[in-house]
Amino acid sequence: VQIGDAGESDCSIMAGGVDKAACSNAGTSVEILYTTYSPASGSTAWTVTASLTSPSCVTCTFGEQVNLVGDHVTGNILYVSAVNTTSLNGEVYFYRGSWSQWSNYQILTPLHDGNDFTADPNQFGAQMDADPVHGRLLAGACEACLITNNTNHGSGAVFMYDTESPSAKKMTQ
Repeated sequence: VQIGDAGESDCSIMAGGVDKAACSNAGTSVEILYTTYSPASGSTAWTVTASLTSPSCVTCTFGEQVNLVGDHVTGNILYVSAVNTTSLNGEVYFYRGSWSQWSNYQILTPLHDGNDFTADPNQFGAQMDADPVHGRLLAGACEACLITNNTNHGSGAVFMYDTESPSAKKMTQ
């Protein structure tokens, strides 16, 4: 398997090393890959070690965006966004793991001043980015969140999430 083959549409190669990657597979799953080196042939190849699917949404484009980050304190962190193709609601799945063992720690959804935007077609997570150094900070765009204020009516928003501890076990907005 090479990155870009088999329909992968969005890949995130872990910063600080090109030996780990997470790739969206046409919106149905996210594959975790790592590189293996063959001394006999002198070549390097990508190997799929795990395949993740949405734990809660069967009509989502799971893997709309992927971000694989982490460091020696947090370990491997994977953020996967999913937008429901029917309602256009979005959410971001926060995973921790290593190679073939991944656990979904939390599902992130947009909240603002007590308003829950999950009832609106918010497209949350269609665009997102994580801090590439250690992954403890995530920015998730909410393109259709209708936040009104005195000067701008019906604008989108960016929601920031940070970990509650250095080991990154839970995210808060």
